[in-house]
Amino acid sequence: MRAAHFIIIGGMLSAALAGAAMGGGFMRPEELKGSGFEPLFNGKDLAGWKVPVGDNGHWRVVDGVIDYDACSEAKGDKNLWTEETFGDYEIYFEWRFKRATGLYPMKTILPDGTYKKDEDGKEIVTPAPNADSGLLFRPGHQANLWCWPCGSGELWMLRNRKDITPEQRAAAVPKAKADNPVGEWNAMLAKVVGDRVTIVLNGVTVIDSAQLPGVKTSGPIGFQHHGGPLSPKQIAAMRKQGIEVEEGEVGPASSLVQFRNVHVRHLSPAAAGGGSGEGWVTLFDGGNLDAFQMGPDKSWAVEGGVIALRRADYDGKEHNADYLWAREPYGDFVLELEFKVPEKANSGVFLRTSDLGDPVFTGIEVQVNNSFGKDQLTRGGTVGAIYDCQAPSKNAAKPPGEWQSMRVTCRGPRITVELNGETVNEMDLDRWSVPRKNPDGSENKFPRALKDFARRGHVGFQDHGRPVWYRNVRVKAMP
Repeated sequence: MRAAHFIIIGGMLSAALAGAAMGGGFMRPEELKGSGFEPLFNGKDLAGWKVPVGDNGHWRVVDGVIDYDACSEAKGDKNLWTEETFGDYEIYFEWRFKRATGLYPMKTILPDGTYKKDEDGKEIVTPAPNADSGLLFRPGHQANLWCWPCGSGELWMLRNRKDITPEQRAAAVPKAKADNPVGEWNAMLAKVVGDRVTIVLNGVTVIDSAQLPGVKTSGPIGFQHHGGPLSPKQIAAMRKQGIEVEEGEVGPASSLVQFRNVHVRHLSPAAAGGGSGEGWVTLFDGGNLDAFQMGPDKSWAVEGGVIALRRADYDGKEHNADYLWAREPYGDFVLELEFKVPEKANSGVFLRTSDLGDPVFTGIEVQVNNSFGKDQLTRGGTVGAIYDCQAPSKNAAKPPGEWQSMRVTCRGPRITVELNGETVNEMDLDRWSVPRKNPDGSENKFPRALKDFARRGHVGFQDHGRPVWYRNVRVKAMP
C-alpha cells in the first residue's frame, strides 16, 4: 500500500495533514478532526445517509465499514447519498474493491481523453476483470473508482462532453494510475470548489483543478451503484460459450465496494480560494485565535479546527467580559461565518461594538440560538433576529448540531442578515430614532436610540454560558 497522501487546502498542504501523511500511514479520524474535518459516516449505521427506497439491505454496515454488493433492489436511483447538501468542500475517504468479476471490454483512455485505436482506426478493447463505483461529488458528475488502465479519479461525464475544449477534456483524465491492487484499501481526497475539482489518490494528484463548465455548485455527496446481477439471458449466453457462471453472479463492472473513514470539511469562500483575496481578511480558518482577543476567563478555544466556547459550568448566564472580539474595528463591512448550536443554545454575533466593557448596550447583536422548527418569529428567540429590535422575516434555521452559514452586511445605517443562503433581516438604523422604542411602537432595552450607535466598532461572538461553535470566519471592509 502506498505510504502517503496529501490534502491540499487552497493550493497548499495543510501542515497537520501533510505531517501525518509523511509519517507513513492513512489519516486517523482524530487527525482529520484536528484539521477541521467532520465524520460523514459514524462506523455504526447509515445515519445521515439516504438509503435507496426499496434497497432491501444491500447498502449496509459490516464490521465498521459501508459495504455494498451491487444488488440493490431499489426501482429507481440505487446510489447512496448524504442527507446534507454541500457547497465548497473537501472529502476524505478510504475505499476498496472486495473483488473484481468477469471480463469487461476495457478501452485505453489516452491523455487527451480519446480512446487508443489500432492501425485500422478501431478502438482497442482489452477484456479484463473489473469492478466499478464512483464518488458523486457534484450533481451529474462522478470521479470513477474502477480497474481501468488509466486509474481511478477519471471524470467520465466531463471527458465525454462534446461542448468543451480539448484542454478541459484532457483535465478529466488521471495523470497517473495510483490505485492499490483489488482487495487493498485506497485513500482519496477530493477538493470541490465552485466548478473545479482536484483529486488526490494514495498521495498522487491525479486530477488537478479540472473545470466543470455549467455545473451546479451545491448538492449532496454520493457513492455510486454500478452494474448488478447478470440477467438469466446473459447467464445462458455465457454458459453456451463454455464460461462457468453461478446464478446470481454480478456483471464485470459491478460495485463490489467498501468505504470507511469518510470525513468532510466545509470550505468558506476564503479557504476555498486559497487566501483572503479581493479585500477579504480571514479571521479564522481552523488555525489559531490570533485575530481575536478574549476576556479573563479565557472561555474560547480552538478544538478540532473550530472555535468552541468551553466552560466548566454552562450556566446560561451572560458573561459580558468574556466575549470573543476581533482585534480590528470595522465600519462598513461584510462578515461571513458558520456556526453550530446544541439543543439548548444562546449566543450572538455582535456588530460595530464601541465599548467592549459594555457590549450589550453599545453593540448590535444578531441572534444565534436554536429556533429550528418554531413557527413564531420573535426579536429575541429566532436565529437572525436583530436582538430586541427586529424579528427576521422567516425562520431559516437548521436543526441543532448542523453547521449553518451566516452573512452580515453593514453599510451606513443598513444591516442585512443572510442565513443559510436566505435573506432573513434587513434593517435601517435611522428608523430607530427614539430611545427604548422600535419603529413599530414596541419597546426595546436600549436607552440610546440605535441611529446614534457608533458606525464603526468591533465584531465579536457572545459568551452567554451555553455551548456554541464558530468556523470559517472572514470579513471584508467596504469603502
